[in-house]
Amino acid sequence: MKLPKTTSATVHRYLSDPRFIKEFEQNYKVNRDCDIPYVAGYSKDDKTIFIDRHYRKMMGKVDTEPYVFIHEKCEKAIIDIFGIDYQKAHHIATHLERMTIHKDGIDWDKYEHFVIQQYKHIGHEKLTKIPHDLDLTPYKDEHDLKILRQLQNDTHNDKDSRTKRSR
Repeated sequence: MKLPKTTSATVHRYLSDPRFIKEFEQNYKVNRDCDIPYVAGYSKDDKTIFIDRHYRKMMGKVDTEPYVFIHEKCEKAIIDIFGIDYQKAHHIATHLERMTIHKDGIDWDKYEHFVIQQYKHIGHEKLTKIPHDLDLTPYKDEHDLKILRQLQNDTHNDKDSRTKRSR
């Protein structure tokens, strides 16, 4: 995918780095079967993008998932390659997401409202299906202790149940 040009020299440097391009363009699986706080996330090994199982991807006739993928892939690559903290990586990923949406002729404010409304809805649900390999970096960096505790407890319980089944 050809990424849009950015006016920020720092962001341009990250997005044009060959290591970023290689990581960003690698193949990945999509998992839509889990509960994911903040709508979407990624696996620790960057091989899977998780989209919350309740996420409605269609905004009218616009499929919003490709933009969510861009955000998640960019964020994970920036963190892994450059060692940048989550907040800065999230900001850069949102910038790229916004530029791509604008390039495609989609109204950013409508898109953002659409995603935020789902975020609020998803954010109030009990997390029952959490992937064991979900990268917890965003929740740790956000100091979202309530969600982090639930994620850690559920993934720990999931590991325990897998261990018991394999005996």
